[in-house]
Amino acid sequence: MVDIDGWTTLQYSRKLDTGDSIDVVISQGEAVPVVYALGESDVLQYHGGNRGAAIINFFTNQTTVVNTAVDSANNRLTVHGVMMFMAWAVMFPIGLYAVRILKYIRKLREWWFHIHLIVQYLGVLFMITGFALAIEAVPALGHSHFSSTHARMGMAAVVLGVVVPATGQLTAVFWTATPKRWQIAICGIRLFPDMVRVISSRTSGVDVTAIG
Repeated sequence: MVDIDGWTTLQYSRKLDTGDSIDVVISQGEAVPVVYALGESDVLQYHGGNRGAAIINFFTNQTTVVNTAVDSANNRLTVHGVMMFMAWAVMFPIGLYAVRILKYIRKLREWWFHIHLIVQYLGVLFMITGFALAIEAVPALGHSHFSSTHARMGMAAVVLGVVVPATGQLTAVFWTATPKRWQIAICGIRLFPDMVRVISSRTSGVDVTAIG
């Protein structure tokens, strides 16, 4: 270890092939990926955000710094897409057809609502997770939130994806055979939460279950 003008230099060496199955064999002339971290002093302590990755050719001293923030953001966007697919293409449709089909199967008739409820809220969980990943990843890619049509439509979808299950839950909580006196009804359907749920669900496609 050498200290020169406030810079600490560490030198170390290893065999190109250490014989350890865990170590990467370095071939002659080949560049290898490395990760690094550095602290603010010579005291051994946590490095905080001072970390990164690079591809180094130790034979030519050629070094390419890898932008780990961008790579990490792209990975989060990939997971965001998977989460949204699971919510909108898998869980929400399953929850919808659980209502349409299971209530007419005698052995499952008493379970259809519970299955519908669990699946819909799993869809909401996938959706919120995907939304959070996108919110976190966008700034790292140099973009601003909700600056694109995709982002704005996604925000609208997330709002509907929360409102529809929430009003569905309220419908179950306040359900009675006939509207109560304080509830405004149109053609026998309560304005809130029933009518709100029907309109929002058919707008979003999350749940198009008929009331009753």
